[in-house]
Amino acid sequence: MPPPPAVHDALLRRVHWTVATLIVVGFALGLAQDAFPRAMRDGVLRIHEWLGLLVLLLLALRLARRAQVGVPPEIAMPRWQRMAARASHVGLYVLMAAMPLAGLVDSWVRGRTVSLFGIVALPSLVGADRGLVRTVNRVHELLAWALIALAAVHAAAALYHHHVLRDDVLVRMLPRLRRPRAR
Repeated sequence: MPPPPAVHDALLRRVHWTVATLIVVGFALGLAQDAFPRAMRDGVLRIHEWLGLLVLLLLALRLARRAQVGVPPEIAMPRWQRMAARASHVGLYVLMAAMPLAGLVDSWVRGRTVSLFGIVALPSLVGADRGLVRTVNRVHELLAWALIALAAVHAAAALYHHHVLRDDVLVRMLPRLRRPRAR
């Protein structure tokens, strides 16, 4: 088996940036949903749901591809940074799965049918329960905020590594980016 590449696999990079975009757009739609005219809200909610389903599908693809091709070797850094990076990656993966799953449950407890991009209705694994709507919705929202916050920390750490530490952490996910020059 060849050693892992110096940069992340091209498919992993594309999926990473696609998922990041989907999360930001889905988050924005979730926040702005009530700002849309009432006649548009159902359509906006459907798009929001489809973005969440895409995140789940791409997360599965990403994990499968990562298991197949591996990741580049770790860059030398203090132990606490390496542990923080690992913990944040695990947290991001858990939140990328939990947040859309909570959104599905939210739709189901509201009695809504969720479809896979308007093609196939997903079977409801939870019955409609108006008593759970508020709680499940709150969990979905808290997970979304946690995901956005952790993603912001993740991005800030990558920028810190690039601009302050001047290492290749960010270049591994953006190989066209030039390696920062030493001061």
